Formats: sequence, structure tokens, C-alpha cells
Amino acid sequence: AGDCEDYALVKLWSLALLGVDPDTMAITVVYDVPRRSHHAVLTVAAEGGVLALDSSHAVVAPLSATPYRPVFASGPAGQAVFTPAVQSAGLRGTVN
Repeated sequence: AGDCEDYALVKLWSLALLGVDPDTMAITVVYDVPRRSHHAVLTVAAEGGVLALDSSHAVVAPLSATPYRPVFASGPAGQAVFTPAVQSAGLRGTVN
């Protein structure tokens, strides 16, 4: 078994090998509001918005439709910190 970060990395590499532009993907650390903990998912920028590929759920969903609030993201295109999420999450919990 692996950590959520491991699953997100394998998904990034796999999709890149299949031809998805790496610049559209990022490993995103999110705050899971109901569980009050941090988690990592692969996010992919698509025409309809940002999709979350999550090892905890079998369905690919828009990030905005999940209980997650992005904290920071890192990918081939660079890094981003989402300040409101950091403040509202209070950086409590652990990375799962």
C-alpha cells in the first residue's frame, strides 16, 4: 500500500505517458473539511475546470464538487499556495 502522495505521483506519470500535458497537472495538498485532515490528490486543469483524481474515491470529480479545500499545489508548471484555504484550514490535522 502507498500514501496518497504516491498514488498522485503515479497518476501524474501515467497520464503524462498517455499524452496528457504535464503542465496541466499538479500534486495538490488539500484540506478535507469533514475529516479535518490533509490529503494529497492529483489535479488536472481541463476545459470545464480543475478535476480531482483522488485515491480515496473511484470517481473523477471537479475539485469544486469535493469536500476539499486546496492548500498548495506543485507540478511541472510551478507551485501555488492557496492562502484562504490555509487560513480556513488552520493547518490542523495530518497528511494522509
